[in-house]
Amino acid sequence: MMHFFPSIFICLLFVSAASADVIRTDVEPALSIAPDETKVIVIESKYGKPVELFWQTLSPESCKNSACVKFKEKNASFDFASFNGQGTYDATDNKVTLSFTNQTKTPVTLQLTKIERTCTAEICDLILTTDTQDWKVVRIQEFIEIKNSEDGSYSILQGVTTKGKKFEIILAWWFYEASSYSTSCPKFIQRWINKPNRDYVPYVIAGSSLVPNIKNKKQFILSVDTCTKKAVNFNAPKDSEY
Repeated sequence: MMHFFPSIFICLLFVSAASADVIRTDVEPALSIAPDETKVIVIESKYGKPVELFWQTLSPESCKNSACVKFKEKNASFDFASFNGQGTYDATDNKVTLSFTNQTKTPVTLQLTKIERTCTAEICDLILTTDTQDWKVVRIQEFIEIKNSEDGSYSILQGVTTKGKKFEIILAWWFYEASSYSTSCPKFIQRWINKPNRDYVPYVIAGSSLVPNIKNKKQFILSVDTCTKKAVNFNAPKDSEY
């Protein structure tokens, strides 16, 4: 089972690694895939623990703006195409099996990295474990308010779904790699709150749920991987709808 869904929409979310002790190990630093070729990668998992992985295409340049690689985890019921992805995956027989298919007419090179981290962010006080659960999709009609934690590791979001249901969700940003886009989604949401636009509906926030600690057991906590507007054609399994 894949714990959290790598983003199809190119609105990736990142948070500074200052909130975690992080060890990165290249599983495949430069994996070359020919046009229409599929390569299968098997990662060993000690004691069968879930494995967090990040992959990105390194070439060609055109691939960075298109869904050039089809990705699938062996136990997942779906695949998706993108130029990068990040997720945590359950091991079967102490192994995680991934496949990458080059959908372009030119060779593609990608990098696959294993990530091991210890959470030290404010979000860690709200959750029992950093292991993520089922993937969830929230289709939003209206944003009401967003409040960010002091360290930027999570936000509290209030709004109304397209079904008219009011919600309050904690959005976790801790999992993503450091970059200049470290506060992209919260900033987008704040702009959408300040200047609502009917043409942007439905908004979509998607990711995997996290297990709250005892004090916050009633809170719904989402490890976000997708943050986008005007997502009428956003495809998701029915059981993933929040």
